[in-house]
Amino acid sequence: MEVFVKHIPNDATEQQLKELLLKYGRITRCKLSKWKKNRNGCIAWVTFESQECAEKLLASTSFNNLSLLGRKLEILRLNRREQKNQQKKRNNESLDWTFMSEWKYSSQYPTYSEPRFIVSKAEKSFFIDGFVSKEFNEEKRVKIKFQTLAEKKADSQMLDLFGDPLPDKWVRIQDWTGSMNVFGQCLVYRLTFNTFNDEIQKIKKILADLADDGITDNPVPCYPIRYTESDLYSSEQLEETVFKKLPFVINYKLECLLSHNVLSPREIIDYSLGDRLKKLVDCGDEKLAWHGLNNLLNRHWDPAEPLNERPIMAFETAIKNFKGDFYEWYPNPNITQSNERHSCVNHATVTPTKIYFEGPIFETSNSILRRYAEYTDRFLRVTFTEENFEKLFSGTDVNLKDIYDFRIRKILKEGFRVAGRHYDFLAFSSAGLREQSCWFVASTNDFIPDNIRAWMGDLSEIKIPALYAARMGQAFSSTVGTIELEEDQVRYILDVERNGHVFSDGCGTISPALAKRAIKVYWRARTVKESEIPSVYQIRFGGCKGVVSVDPTLEDEVLCIRPSQLKFSAPRSKNLAVAKAVRNPAPAYLNRQIILLLSNLGIGDDIFVELQKRHQDLIKTMLRDPAKAKEVVRNYTNDSTHISRTMLGMIDAGLIEVNEPFLKGLLEAKRCFTLKDLRYKARISVPDTFLLFGVMDEMGILEADEVFVHTSIIINNDQPLEDDQEIKRKNQVRTGNVLVTRNPCLHPGDISVLRAVDIPQLYHLKNCIVFSQKGQIPVVNTMSGGDLDGDEFFVSFYKPIMPSRKHEPMRYDRPPRVELPRPVNIEDVCDFFVDFMINDRLGSICNLHMAFADSHVNGVQSEECLLLANLASKAVDFNKTGE
Repeated sequence: MEVFVKHIPNDATEQQLKELLLKYGRITRCKLSKWKKNRNGCIAWVTFESQECAEKLLASTSFNNLSLLGRKLEILRLNRREQKNQQKKRNNESLDWTFMSEWKYSSQYPTYSEPRFIVSKAEKSFFIDGFVSKEFNEEKRVKIKFQTLAEKKADSQMLDLFGDPLPDKWVRIQDWTGSMNVFGQCLVYRLTFNTFNDEIQKIKKILADLADDGITDNPVPCYPIRYTESDLYSSEQLEETVFKKLPFVINYKLECLLSHNVLSPREIIDYSLGDRLKKLVDCGDEKLAWHGLNNLLNRHWDPAEPLNERPIMAFETAIKNFKGDFYEWYPNPNITQSNERHSCVNHATVTPTKIYFEGPIFETSNSILRRYAEYTDRFLRVTFTEENFEKLFSGTDVNLKDIYDFRIRKILKEGFRVAGRHYDFLAFSSAGLREQSCWFVASTNDFIPDNIRAWMGDLSEIKIPALYAARMGQAFSSTVGTIELEEDQVRYILDVERNGHVFSDGCGTISPALAKRAIKVYWRARTVKESEIPSVYQIRFGGCKGVVSVDPTLEDEVLCIRPSQLKFSAPRSKNLAVAKAVRNPAPAYLNRQIILLLSNLGIGDDIFVELQKRHQDLIKTMLRDPAKAKEVVRNYTNDSTHISRTMLGMIDAGLIEVNEPFLKGLLEAKRCFTLKDLRYKARISVPDTFLLFGVMDEMGILEADEVFVHTSIIINNDQPLEDDQEIKRKNQVRTGNVLVTRNPCLHPGDISVLRAVDIPQLYHLKNCIVFSQKGQIPVVNTMSGGDLDGDEFFVSFYKPIMPSRKHEPMRYDRPPRVELPRPVNIEDVCDFFVDFMINDRLGSICNLHMAFADSHVNGVQSEECLLLANLASKAVDFNKTGE
């Protein structure tokens, strides 16, 4: 029989309630829960073994109420409805210590041998000897699912259909070892449980009962596990004993090996590795020492194989087998020092429990790395990720508050030490912010973060942390430095404004002479023909950003900047840095968002199915048809890279027909990635469709609904490697209706159908889309709130996907920015970085929009989708508004 108990103190436990009621009889079930009607107390359902025991309790408490933790309890008999509900719940539960069978095996042979319990994950297996003593002459295997600490099991979840929703019990924590910070250094963890509690004693009693029945040995055997107390050396100890003796490049390589558990601190001490490296360095063999350490990264070591040698044992072998300059490259200053195009930078990946170090790694340079080229090894690119190196994401079922507050925020504000140097937070770019990546720097003398930020420019007038961080991030955009400009080469011209809108937002001009000189440096070309000079450049110049288009009316070498491009004052930086210059227009592709919008505007599904089939056929035949292979390489690979030119040359040499392994591997990789994009992103190629920079008609010729598009496409089957080789192009001025949009696009009004016209005065503008400066509102503002500071537009002349219907564009008003009543400091920037990590929901909004659009009868025009489109526009600007 079951009774209902009310007014239980919040601090009380089920065990305490059981002990209070046990004197009335044996209890088979006790369920404690919060009571909705009284937040200051709990309720419980208690089931006694017999009705007589329950009646005894009810009779006793009718005259004298029981008390628990100083509060009087109210004990009631359940009514019929409550009894029915509780019986339903009990039908899905087992009694205490009743194990529910998930797998059962019966055999006609009663003899058993000692079994072996096998726990396997990936390539690692752990064997635990059993304690069944009888013989078993058959071998059976049972697969039991289990989970890691980094996963939440999704295929087994208890649901309480009649009670309150279960609270979130998964709260992620960081390293609980405190200042020792050793959790992430360990590969094996020993867990010690209290063996004196009642539950353990009950398990022992059950095992003893099984032994009495002859199922297990009697007494139950206990096997001790051998272990050695580890001597964990702190970073400070390694600095004193090892790092102080060696140059940074060797110390950093040691840190890389330690962070990936290739070496342990104890091994470095026990094998006197520091002294061995010191001897090599003193003898002038620093390169040899670095090579010996780098070779350890290639050693495979499996902790589940006890006979495997630790990687450190291969160090001396690597030294003996060193082949000099023809072996692995060594990060000497001639290689790692920054140049106009590339920099060699160390990387760190921070997880909730550990920091992994890598590098140095080549990547596109930026203004800061070029300015401080002699300090390149003091910069560190830091990325925050999950333990499995995926993006950190705080969902509804995971509480990452401790990770964000006590791990990420602490590292950002206090920095960390590596290889004997202390690294502090510097800044981050807009792209890095979305990748949860930022820059740290190790100070020395006058080379400190504050001085570096001061060189960037004057940001003192900005009181919005998000905008302050975005302006600092301009200096960290991936660019190629070209030429230093004098003051008389820079002109400031007015913006084109009307009705409160800036039609020239982010767009300036450049003279042909300056464009030619800049592109020669950008392409590293000795000469450039006039017909090959790009028309549009995405630039960074001091505190200015945006695009500039070639203006043939400008003489000499002149750069014209508008106020909308000037974000802050940066008088020290005079280098014209180019982020992108278009040599050949990139093909554009459909995606899930554009397909949803076009479907809603009347385009039939058969059009998309046909395009997809054509796309699939091209991919399927590329491995055996040279013509198809060249088409894929030209259209689906960046034509400015050496790898694409190499592939085209190998195809022309007939290497597809002979199944050349290297070419076959490259094409197979490209085929797999293209099919993956097609499956998960609906990335479908469309004829006569391009991805183009947008610029403004400086001459004011185009009408409000008109655009100008002049494509100049390289049609050589193989891209020329020599500057003097003839380049064949197909030049075409496009006319007629053109579909224009911009990603991300969630609102049906983001699709614009404009009219492309032929304007001879604009023939000098190639491989871009020229918008009008006329009208009531800039047309680019109606497409996901775009502008002309570097946005790329989806431009299609393919008639089958041209919608006949239109939808009123959404009004894109930026939310008010969060402004402080004081100047912004670097701690505010760190707080914003963490805030962005927590609240960046653009991807979730887009996925939710797609789900509603697919399920709702009105598609993207449903109320939910229109609301999500508005939220997405705010999420896009979150990195600048902070709201």
